[in-house]
Amino acid sequence: MSASHKPVLFFGVNSEGLGHATRSLPLLQGLADHYDLHVFCGGRAYDFLKPHVPHIHAVWHLQLIYEDNRLLLHKTIWEALKTAHRMTVSGFSLAGRCIQQEPVAVISDYEPMTAWGALLTGTPIVCIDNQHVITYGDYPAPPDKAGKAAKQVMRNSNFWNHPLKHRTLISSFFKPPLLPGAEEKGVRYVPTTARPQVLARMGRTRTDGPVLVYQTSSSNKDLLGTLGRAYEATGLSFVVYGHGAPEGRQTPTGVQLRAFSEETFFDELAAAPFVVVNGGHSTINEALALGKPVLAEPIRDQYEQATNVVGLEMLGVGCGTEKLSVEDLIAFQAALPERTRAAANASCVDNEGVLRAVMQAIQEVNPSFAVDPNRALLPMRCPVVESASSGHALAA
Repeated sequence: MSASHKPVLFFGVNSEGLGHATRSLPLLQGLADHYDLHVFCGGRAYDFLKPHVPHIHAVWHLQLIYEDNRLLLHKTIWEALKTAHRMTVSGFSLAGRCIQQEPVAVISDYEPMTAWGALLTGTPIVCIDNQHVITYGDYPAPPDKAGKAAKQVMRNSNFWNHPLKHRTLISSFFKPPLLPGAEEKGVRYVPTTARPQVLARMGRTRTDGPVLVYQTSSSNKDLLGTLGRAYEATGLSFVVYGHGAPEGRQTPTGVQLRAFSEETFFDELAAAPFVVVNGGHSTINEALALGKPVLAEPIRDQYEQATNVVGLEMLGVGCGTEKLSVEDLIAFQAALPERTRAAANASCVDNEGVLRAVMQAIQEVNPSFAVDPNRALLPMRCPVVESASSGHALAA
């Protein structure tokens, strides 16, 4: 038990980009009300979360390397091996914290250091991410040899990031049936989360703004030219986040580049007729929360993003393309009414539902020390008021 008289809980957040950090934040803030919460991450995720959580600790993290909108897996692995000593130190340091602070459980949003720290110390671990849909979801297999190999690489990554899992919570915008035996292993789907800025705009969206284009990889060199030609062919205008200034060229007519600002981004997301993204889960989830169809150009050799495209197509809310073209944008515009209707019903955002599911999983893996979610979250379901006559608490 910590000095705060709350049970200690460790939570690891994947540090590649900001997607895991932004979607974890509502859950972290909810858990901090009930646990002495310690968050572990690195990079931009650390900088983003630091002002918002009570205790945050830097850990080693894998830095993915991209070139021309392609994941360079071998170069990523080689660069990781150069810092293997830091990875080892970080893992054992986290295991030492587990021994010293005795967390009731470790929660991991695809963060390997916390998962290995839990494994080395026998601490119960609960995974929550979208990546495990690749291991446990029953959806169409890739049609070619390269796709099947990429899927196996991702399944291997899922295993090595989380070699032991007492509960696996898949928080995904699409939910294919689970493979036989998955539920017996403690695997189940839970809702997704969204930031307050998204929740505030739900129910008051428009479609008269520019198409929002969000690039998590700035190495897509052909993007701006394609959008400029699409403007000439369709009349669609575009606002682009995450690309950076064009090298030695003017921005094409009909295309505006945006420096990142959360409020401007969400305003333009809420006003866009549809969005163009690489294929990251968080942006797709936030777009669907606002009823926006999605055209995805997944980063090549990044199988998680290819899986998200499968999800878009299964739900009828979007599609993917290997290399974005003017023809893709013309075809997407033609199919927009049908996809907009599908997107209006596709959101599975439920911040309270995710909090409840995680607290329930913690209780299942460590019932002796976990906070009882049925009692801790009771005020959310059943507000309490005072009886004027008796002074006893009554359920409203």
